[in-house]
Amino acid sequence: MKKLYKVNLEYTILLMAENAALAKSEAESLVGEDGANIADMVIAREVKTLDDIPMEWRDSLPFDDYDNETCAEIVKKLHPEILM
Repeated sequence: MKKLYKVNLEYTILLMAENAALAKSEAESLVGEDGANIADMVIAREVKTLDDIPMEWRDSLPFDDYDNETCAEIVKKLHPEILM
């Protein structure tokens, strides 16, 4: 099952992936040449709360999600037990 990940490169990308390693790999391929020199500095973390989502991403669709759900909607669906 895919989860929402926040990947920090030179900028922040939110995407859906099976695990952190795949999220990191996908983010690196999405940025292409822009991320060539920072591969060792890429960090991928699962997003579990709304506070983990940058404001500019909350109403946006993450990369690799085909359900047309915003980042905020995905977190609410995947983690209903966590206080938003």
